[in-house]
Amino acid sequence: MDPMFNEQITNKILSHLSLEEAICTNLLSRHWRGKWRSMSDIVVNEDSFPRIGEDEDEYIEKVTNKVNHLILLHKGDIKRFEINSCIQASPRLSSWLHYLIEANVEHLKLNFTTKQKYVIPFSVFRYRKLETLDISRCKIEVPFPGSINFQALTHISFRNVKFPERFDDVNMLTRCCPLLTHFSIVDCGCIIVDIHSRNLQSVNIVGDYIGLNFQYNSMIKSATIALTENTACLYTNVFNRLLDVEELHLMGFSIELFLKFEQMPVPEFEYNRMKTLRIDWTLDNFKAIEFAVYFFRNAPALENLHINFWYKEGDIEADSVDNEEIEMAEEEAKYKGKGVASEETIDLPLELYLKKLLQESGFFATFEHLDKMVLENVYGTDLEIIFIKHVLGNAPQLEEINITLESRVLDTGFEAEISDFAKELDSFPKASPGVEIIIQ
Repeated sequence: MDPMFNEQITNKILSHLSLEEAICTNLLSRHWRGKWRSMSDIVVNEDSFPRIGEDEDEYIEKVTNKVNHLILLHKGDIKRFEINSCIQASPRLSSWLHYLIEANVEHLKLNFTTKQKYVIPFSVFRYRKLETLDISRCKIEVPFPGSINFQALTHISFRNVKFPERFDDVNMLTRCCPLLTHFSIVDCGCIIVDIHSRNLQSVNIVGDYIGLNFQYNSMIKSATIALTENTACLYTNVFNRLLDVEELHLMGFSIELFLKFEQMPVPEFEYNRMKTLRIDWTLDNFKAIEFAVYFFRNAPALENLHINFWYKEGDIEADSVDNEEIEMAEEEAKYKGKGVASEETIDLPLELYLKKLLQESGFFATFEHLDKMVLENVYGTDLEIIFIKHVLGNAPQLEEINITLESRVLDTGFEAEISDFAKELDSFPKASPGVEIIIQ
């Protein structure tokens, strides 16, 4: 057998064992003797070494000593090194990272479960061969941001990472990664997320940030944006970089934050490649309603739609309205301009305004390619019913609508009302006769 092929098989087997088991293969036969010392993948987690009667501190010390022993005796290259355990920051940990750089590590993941944040050595940010950097509960101290040198890095993931106060954005970091394709930042404190990468294909931005801005990111195919109430961001600085996006998630307060600006995007903002859209949709103001309908209209290739309805307390009760009321309200409705709706310029109730938008030629959404829709946190309000009716009547390829009722609706025990809700949906005209409506 080819020695190189034999080594690949051995490494493959060792990678499926815990570190304790991999070391124990030393006892199997002469062939296996010392093979663990040349493992290309080292993954440290809670299953790596069994916990036998030790308290927390004793167990941490045991795991740290065993990993230290493994690294000291290791020979050859290490392609992947991961820590997903309770190992604490110590001088030994920094020495491991220096050794990993010497061992040509390509994929580095540091996820600590302890409260103390580990300071990543500056040498890591000058390492040219790293392809994946995934760090959690760490601290970054970069004395000279311009000296960052990630020539091969394609994936970055930061979770609960503390940046220096003077390091007020991630522009420099992403600018120094010419091959970066995937970027994720989650709960990393109040920094400016200014992303500068021409090859970026996937972004995941979650948390509370001072600002959000994309630069030269027109290749993005997948984006998740889940912002808190404090983030400042211009719609055009984000969504004009997502024109080729295929999967978009707008979660948390993202929609509300973008709606702080009165004017909607220019008509050229069309998302012809978007297949999947997931949004947290607040049905308590005109702006949020118009914003979502705008997306439905400008995503003609949409196949999967996932909506989580949000309501403020007191807004979940909706009075029924009939067609005569709709006609009267529409005759009286007067609003100015073509920008985002303003409550002061609209005389329609929310329910009627949604219906009007869905019927207008400028906002009409056909859902021609939609085959699945998931609705969560549903109360059965008129707003929801109007929207569901529109989709059922304009989605010829729709196969399934999966509706999850809000827990308080289920807890009330109104089985009759739930049954009436299901019957009402079933009675609506359907562009797709075979569509299945699932309510749970």
